[in-house]
Amino acid sequence: MVPILPTEQSHSISMDTVSNSEPLNPGTNSISSVDDDPETDCERGGSGQSAHRPGTENTKCNTRTRRKVANPLAWKRNVQKDNHAHGLEYLTARGNSNSKTVLAKSPQPCNCCRCRFHCMEQFSECTRQQLCADFYRLGDYCRQKDFIVNHVAEYPTKLVSRDTQKHRAISRSFYLPLGGVRRRVCANFFCKTLDLKLRAIQKYFEINRGSMGELGSIPDRRGKHAPPNKTSDWKLSLIRRHIESYPVTESHYCRASSTRKYLDSRLTIRKMHEQFSTFFTDNIPADCSDVSVASEKVYRDVFCTEYNLSFFVPRKGSVLNLYSVQTRHC
Repeated sequence: MVPILPTEQSHSISMDTVSNSEPLNPGTNSISSVDDDPETDCERGGSGQSAHRPGTENTKCNTRTRRKVANPLAWKRNVQKDNHAHGLEYLTARGNSNSKTVLAKSPQPCNCCRCRFHCMEQFSECTRQQLCADFYRLGDYCRQKDFIVNHVAEYPTKLVSRDTQKHRAISRSFYLPLGGVRRRVCANFFCKTLDLKLRAIQKYFEINRGSMGELGSIPDRRGKHAPPNKTSDWKLSLIRRHIESYPVTESHYCRASSTRKYLDSRLTIRKMHEQFSTFFTDNIPADCSDVSVASEKVYRDVFCTEYNLSFFVPRKGSVLNLYSVQTRHC
């Protein structure tokens, strides 16, 4: 069989040229359009919206990429965290087999018969249920702490006892909303209604007392630290530049229903990473101390989660059919 060389009039790729040549380097001439099987191309990741960059997909709009994009909100661990924030039943170990089940938040029984604020007479059980549900429906650490700050007032103590060695320096007054008006209640009734611990409120004020002049509460810093092995942003940017420097081509039969682009069949992700090492060395910023090349795993993750690219595998039958069709029209 005489192979068909890629030209401007031809849309096929030569079998001998693909199998016996070296992989293309970034910046070389673009390969010709791919003659792929329409069913196979659609199965490999067909339909989707138009990309922002050549060969990329917008992962925030539920469009297709080479690999399935992770959805952290659906992870069991994060589902338990969300249940905890909304006062629902959750597992202490975030879903492990030996985890303990914590019941949903609800107003706890409170005996305020001798309370000078007459809390039980002001707030019915139905009102307490509604207050507790509204508090945990906020579902956000900062908003819940803002509610506590707005309904708990701190002021210096008026009386000091001489018989005690450790004096209380601060007094607190607690309030709950009722009919658009803040009604003062005792600390026990406030904590029991919102199903909180008094020590948690005290500790929050002790830690954040120095920043009370700021607007709003201090954001939750738990789990916000950067991982020690996180890849730098400039390295990820270099990886994207290197991937986008390769020539790509569209599918021949599924252009209307597929946004997947194709690279030369002589390339693989491993070969691209090997070529990336030289590209990385030539483009290291002058003010960077970390000059280690990003690993193949990081390169593969960027390639598979941010781009809808694949490597064209020529089909012998399609080339033979195209050759017979072209010779028939000659």
